[in-house]
Amino acid sequence: MNQNQVVKVIIEQWIRRSGFVIVGMILIIILDCMQVFKQYITNGVIGDISFYRAYLLILGFIFLQGMIQSYHDYSGYLGIRAQRKEYLMYMLLIGVIGTIGLMIVIFDLDIVARKCIGIVIYHKWQAIDSGHNKMEELYTSIKFLWRTGILLYGIGFFTGALFYRLRKVVALALIISVPVIVMGIVILEITVQNPITKSLFNLISVLIVPALEGRRQLTYGGVLIGGAILLLRHAPTNRYKHDLMQDFYRRMDE
Repeated sequence: MNQNQVVKVIIEQWIRRSGFVIVGMILIIILDCMQVFKQYITNGVIGDISFYRAYLLILGFIFLQGMIQSYHDYSGYLGIRAQRKEYLMYMLLIGVIGTIGLMIVIFDLDIVARKCIGIVIYHKWQAIDSGHNKMEELYTSIKFLWRTGILLYGIGFFTGALFYRLRKVVALALIISVPVIVMGIVILEITVQNPITKSLFNLISVLIVPALEGRRQLTYGGVLIGGAILLLRHAPTNRYKHDLMQDFYRRMDE
């Protein structure tokens, strides 16, 4: 499989999977619009318009797509030809571009749906309750969406890399331990409230809260993707993919 074939396969996989989720988003938005019309006919008013289910669908897909790429697709490519750096570079490049594209698609569908509601109810081509009346607000919303998408893609890609390189039980234990530790610290801070628990609580606040803020989302996403690259850049083929520790000891012996 040459370079052009690799790129073509990765793009086709992304487009094919994205096509299904875009259809799902459209159906969800249509159902939500029908609920708005029903409420208007029944009560004569338009309530809050929210397409959060469509956003949750696309964000969940982006996370799963990152995980599938690093865990499933990567091993398939290695089974054909062990070009690790090339596969990782193309997967990540197409993944990031595809993520930004999907976030723009859902945002545009949101605006169009609100304008369609305006046409049906008020016979005007204007977005109803869009919250994006100013160009600056529109630009800010788009930036937040694609940064959030890249962060979730990075989380998914790193999670898939963990499951690829570690045994499933170990990878699952590591992933579960993070929220368990965080919840434990929060509970201790609420119940015990001593200097140690306060320091730990402040620490997790410093680490977690920035993940919900602007450019730091990109930083976190980049760190996670970098961690996944470190896990996968010397990854063996599918047969030995869960042997990270054995591979580490072998390298030490060499």
